[in-house]
Amino acid sequence: MMFDFDTDRPVFARNYEDLGNGLGRVEIGHIQVKVPHHPFWVKFAAGHEPETERVYRKLVHEGSIVLDIGAWIGSTILFGLACDAEKIIALEPNPQSFTAIESMLALNPELQQKVLVHEKAVSSCQQVLSMGMVEGETDTSTSGLGGNDFEVQATTIPRLLEGLDIGRIDLIKIDIEGAEVLLSDALAELGKIHRRNIHLSIHVPFFPEYGDTQRFIDSLREFQVYDDRGDKLDHDEFRHRILSTEPNPMWGTRHGNFFEVVLIPG
Repeated sequence: MMFDFDTDRPVFARNYEDLGNGLGRVEIGHIQVKVPHHPFWVKFAAGHEPETERVYRKLVHEGSIVLDIGAWIGSTILFGLACDAEKIIALEPNPQSFTAIESMLALNPELQQKVLVHEKAVSSCQQVLSMGMVEGETDTSTSGLGGNDFEVQATTIPRLLEGLDIGRIDLIKIDIEGAEVLLSDALAELGKIHRRNIHLSIHVPFFPEYGDTQRFIDSLREFQVYDDRGDKLDHDEFRHRILSTEPNPMWGTRHGNFFEVVLIPG
């Protein structure tokens, strides 16, 4: 069984222009956005993360509301805007990346009514988290629990949804570099009670040692789970992928057991 990723929307045309003086302009679909220059935007313009774009083209439409957890410098925000989302609520704990998103909004005032950004993380409880960057870098998309590069306030997803007071969210995107293993209770609730569609990035090598992997696996039982090619994963196959000790499994990336899933309630 497959999740039909086919949509009437064609693949978005993308382009990036370095404007100089630390600025650039990203084009995706029908939108143009000025951004602080970052080498990543060249890769983005070349078609980075086509599977993620395909998920957005399928699940995000005019009037949609998107919760973007782990927004980095804003690439998935642009996917949402290109799909005509009405509102995007973005969370990004890395202060450098948070500043990049704030700068993007300052450069494009017309987006400020559509995009709200919070310098927060999500976790299993309300707490202050210490986080670290890879080799002390400040502009990478990869940060993780532990380390002492920065501290950030963390909230829970149910508490976040309650505070936002938004009845309908069409897509929750979660890309939090291994901390997803700590969200078992929230994911189970999102599948059983709130019934939200989720695009979840899974980073098995980054799971903290104190994470309960089996509980995380079980938390997704209320969802239909599909990989980023649209193939349905039964519970045993999903469990196999999570628990695999293969350094470079066929479903992962060249960096290891990293993969994405689409979670559809029921």
